[in-house]
Amino acid sequence: MRLVLDARTASFGALIDYAGIFPPASLDMRDAVAGYRRHRASADRWVVGRFLTRTTPTDHGSSRWSRLAVTTAASCSSCV
Repeated sequence: MRLVLDARTASFGALIDYAGIFPPASLDMRDAVAGYRRHRASADRWVVGRFLTRTTPTDHGSSRWSRLAVTTAASCSSCV
């Protein structure tokens, strides 16, 4: 069974990037970061990759949200 888990992890690890601020979810940044953290803390965290965000915070009013997302994503990368 361990071989199957290793092959699955090698093939599909970090396959799905989290894009909660984009449609169809269209979450605000705070909710998207919270959702990403939940996914990275779950048993299926091995399949969740990067947190995707815009390069400019057009909808969020300040670059504070972009820094929050990057900081949170970086700190959650150790959750694997």
